Amino acid sequence: FLKNILLKNFSRVFNLDPSGRFDGYYESYNFLSNNIVFGAYYNIDFYKNNVGVIPHNLFIYNIVLGGVLFFIVFIFWFLIIVKNIFTTKNIFIRYSLLVCIIGFQFIPAIFTAYFFAFLLSLMFYSKRLDKLSVKNLL
Repeated sequence: FLKNILLKNFSRVFNLDPSGRFDGYYESYNFLSNNIVFGAYYNIDFYKNNVGVIPHNLFIYNIVLGGVLFFIVFIFWFLIIVKNIFTTKNIFIRYSLLVCIIGFQFIPAIFTAYFFAFLLSLMFYSKRLDKLSVKNLL
């Protein structure tokens, strides 16, 4: 019984094959060059029908689906989040968020990661508690 479980769950072979990701990035580039301003209007079905594979990278995903206009807004949001991550005092939350950001380079969408939103909430709550505790000390 245990042998079947182990073979079933750990039968994947590790290799350095990019699984077609670079081809997907190239197709994304071609799509973006024809739809630079608005991308795919964040319509995943439209993008899938025209290209096929959703890019598995946080930045490529957002620029291709939202275009340059959305990407500029996204970069500002992302920089604010990163600034807050590095200024939070709770190292467990900080490292968890950094691991998530690294992981978002290999999955299609940041908005499907509910745990990231939860960690962001914890971070901002922790920062708010820090401010309140400093205020109470004064």
